[in-house]
Amino acid sequence: MNKLIITVPAKLDLKEITLYHNKHSKTYSKLLKKQLQTNMKNLLTYPNLGKQFKQLREICYGNYRIIYTKIKNNIYIVRIIHCSMDFN
Repeated sequence: MNKLIITVPAKLDLKEITLYHNKHSKTYSKLLKKQLQTNMKNLLTYPNLGKQFKQLREICYGNYRIIYTKIKNNIYIVRIIHCSMDFN
């Protein structure tokens, strides 16, 4: 069975995203966080979703990219970044 592992940088990304959107709408911030988490959990069922680049994969939700990799039976969420950001 696959296991979802959210790395420390990805946890910090999610926290920053939530804090940013809390300034404008706590309701939207909670909804966005929940939807991002749901998309991450979907990777347990569909680990090859999204497009591949380098040795990573990415899926998008709204304006955010969830960058992840699969190692054996584990899905590692590497980063969660805004689509306008370059990830290198």
